[in-house]
Amino acid sequence: MAEEESDEQDDYGFTPAPAASNAVSAGFGGQVLNMNSSASNKQEVVLFRPGSFNDTSKAADDLRSHKAVIVNMENVDKAMARRVVDVLSGCVYAGGGDGMKIAQSGQSAYLFCPHNMDIVGDLETLQAEVESYI
Repeated sequence: MAEEESDEQDDYGFTPAPAASNAVSAGFGGQVLNMNSSASNKQEVVLFRPGSFNDTSKAADDLRSHKAVIVNMENVDKAMARRVVDVLSGCVYAGGGDGMKIAQSGQSAYLFCPHNMDIVGDLETLQAEVESYI
């Protein structure tokens, strides 16, 4: 019977591999890791420009999903910008994250990060470095 199995070939001329032995698989005591999970280790940054205050919930969901959010307040009135910053600041505080203003001039921008990311540096130091090169 074993001789018949080895003579069998598939449509492409290959002999099927023998079935795995139970003795080998029963002796394995390690943990099987999924090597295709590298995508879950990837960090994401979401660019967010609020059109209305209701859009803020999408940015809050991104923070909850461990994604950093950059908020562009260009063309957003001051009252709504304040509300958006307040809500997202509360989200990062509750989740152990951090937030920072990253642009000052007429176009304000903010960076909000979840707990698994750190913000290194500050805007004033960056501006001083840029001005020293000019």
